[in-house]
Amino acid sequence: MSNKIVIQILTVLFIAALAGALYWSWDQTQQLQTLNGNLKSLNAELESKSDSLEAVNTKLKKERDGYVKLFSSSKEYEEAKQKNTPEAYYDYVKSVGAENFGDDRIINEISERLLTLMEETGYVQIMDSNQKDYFFEETEKLFPSYDLYRAKGDRNVNTGVLGHPDFTNPRNKRGHFIRAGQIVNVLEIIPSGSANWAKIQYHMD
Repeated sequence: MSNKIVIQILTVLFIAALAGALYWSWDQTQQLQTLNGNLKSLNAELESKSDSLEAVNTKLKKERDGYVKLFSSSKEYEEAKQKNTPEAYYDYVKSVGAENFGDDRIINEISERLLTLMEETGYVQIMDSNQKDYFFEETEKLFPSYDLYRAKGDRNVNTGVLGHPDFTNPRNKRGHFIRAGQIVNVLEIIPSGSANWAKIQYHMD
């Protein structure tokens, strides 16, 4: 085979290899451009969704703020604040529904009012020794920080638990009593014999 033919063959092979490399490079460029376009579309879509979520959050915040403003200035809440008793605040929240306030701001505000009002502590019997008669009934759980009970009848408040070895000389707290319908916060339930007592926080008029 002559040198001329060999050169021609090598030239053809070089041109074919160069063409293949150029095509591969062009194909890679096309794929990168397509990928870049897809990424731009995805980024635009994410930005659009982010804007939508931000708009939804803004709307929800406005609604929550509206609820708080509505309930904090409502006639019923003003009446509860004028009465300023645990029973008035409890009945107000129960009438509205704790889940309907938009957020926890009003509930927290009322919880702080309850803490200020129920500044007395003492002990009361909540269940008779027959384990059938309950002198207090548990209320609906409206305030996460409290276990509120409502008295079924008038009860004396004691300095300790009668018949319990941990309390020496328990007696009535002079002038302190719980009236029927009054709400107390139960801090601890203490069995004594077959009866149940409770340490409570309560409000004195």
